[in-house]
Amino acid sequence: MKADWLLRAEAEQEQLWSQLCRLEAALSNENFMGQLEEETRQDLKDQRDGMAQYNAALSRRIKRNGGTVCE
Repeated sequence: MKADWLLRAEAEQEQLWSQLCRLEAALSNENFMGQLEEETRQDLKDQRDGMAQYNAALSRRIKRNGGTVCE
């Protein structure tokens, strides 16, 4: 049986992964990105980078403790 914290971490990582995938899709959409100001585009890229870094750290922690992650 998994520890409560590990179950919460897995659920958090699953949600984070889903959000990160949607953000990546938006960043890849030239029509969408073309409608945004440069400052907003950069903010979205920075947000993606931060989310990706957090996801990587959270995923490593989950895996180290026997959990499963979305990849």
